[in-house]
Amino acid sequence: MSKFTKDAAMLVMERPKNLLGAPSWTVRQNHAGSKILVAQFVDEEGITIPGLSMLLEVRAPAVVDSCLFLFSLMQRGTPHEPRLYQLEVCPVNKPSHRGPEGFLYGPHEHVGDETASLAGMAGLGMDCSNWDFALTWFLMRTKVSNNGPYTVPQP
Repeated sequence: MSKFTKDAAMLVMERPKNLLGAPSWTVRQNHAGSKILVAQFVDEEGITIPGLSMLLEVRAPAVVDSCLFLFSLMQRGTPHEPRLYQLEVCPVNKPSHRGPEGFLYGPHEHVGDETASLAGMAGLGMDCSNWDFALTWFLMRTKVSNNGPYTVPQP
């Protein structure tokens, strides 16, 4: 569970954010087939937002129906769970989260300490065949500028 309440996370999510510098995709060493992009932020005046970062991850599936996209907004320097927001996209029939209310299947999002299923959006494009739809959702929800190197490089 996140250290942040939904309300606290929403306060950070609602502030416009621009990427700092030119982050690039790298291979994640501890997960074969995974690529990650880590970025820091500046505000609208170009001032660094301390501790706030973005982590995007694409895991290439060993089995086609096991894909996973992770889009995360993190507050570093906080103990335990630094996640403010996370969008997880995977097949709708895959168990993807276990919480006090039981299992969630398929795409879902974490906003602070709350989790919500997005499985109903799979038919609209919230699935692993539509990176652009999931990315647009993440950028909209977190107010991150659309000026990044968001196209996933091919292996």
